[in-house]
Amino acid sequence: MTLIQYMYDPHVDDCIEAKKGREAYPRSNDQNELLLLTSNFYQSLAPLVKDRFNQTDLSYANAYPIWEYVNSELIYNPNINFAAFNLSSPEVMEMLSRMAYIYRTSLMYSKYDTARSVEGYILASRVREKLEHMLKPKYTPRLQIEFGPPETFLSYFGINKLSNVFHLSIPKSASSMVCELVTTAPGTDIPSKKEINMRFLYHDAPSMTNPTQLQAYPLFQKPLIEIPWDEFKKESTLSNQGCDDMVSQLWEHEWEVR
Repeated sequence: MTLIQYMYDPHVDDCIEAKKGREAYPRSNDQNELLLLTSNFYQSLAPLVKDRFNQTDLSYANAYPIWEYVNSELIYNPNINFAAFNLSSPEVMEMLSRMAYIYRTSLMYSKYDTARSVEGYILASRVREKLEHMLKPKYTPRLQIEFGPPETFLSYFGINKLSNVFHLSIPKSASSMVCELVTTAPGTDIPSKKEINMRFLYHDAPSMTNPTQLQAYPLFQKPLIEIPWDEFKKESTLSNQGCDDMVSQLWEHEWEVR
């Protein structure tokens, strides 16, 4: 049996502490510094995005919508002539993606403000809960699938110390990650928890046509790909101050596929 869930919480903005943190970033020194450093770059994009953005809107403050617009245009028209605007396609797209990533991640994660990462903590809580259920001998299903927005990835990457692994880029549409329990213990019965490890895999694009593209990464800046179950459970313990009530009231829709 496979359990398919869609993680959806319409009340995530009701977390006052998270809202305060995200509203503070646009007024922070970090954003102001990047506004100055990237000003010339964003102004140079005016001929390329003039149908969507005014000159006054071209700044790091709109890093994500600008990246999203140009990226969408390339999907439908991959032959856009960047050279005609005195721009280099690879360099522009790399810079746009990097700035969009920094901006969105800054809203979704801060090591100094745990409440800002509420979506990531919700997902971490769900992963830990579901994996723990799977260790029960009579528990089914053994495979569980959850869907959600890409911003949750950014938050989850931050709290699990994965942000530096994915090269400062926004997750592509239909990207996937897998959290699995593995063991080398013989037999078909569920082994003791001391013999079980947790492994995290990720692929920054659809994986349906070629599942081997999933790649394992170490969590929590650990040196090993596989983490002992007890250590994983300890590291991923929910500690999201100020949003515990909202996390416990997570809304979800469930379908059982037999």
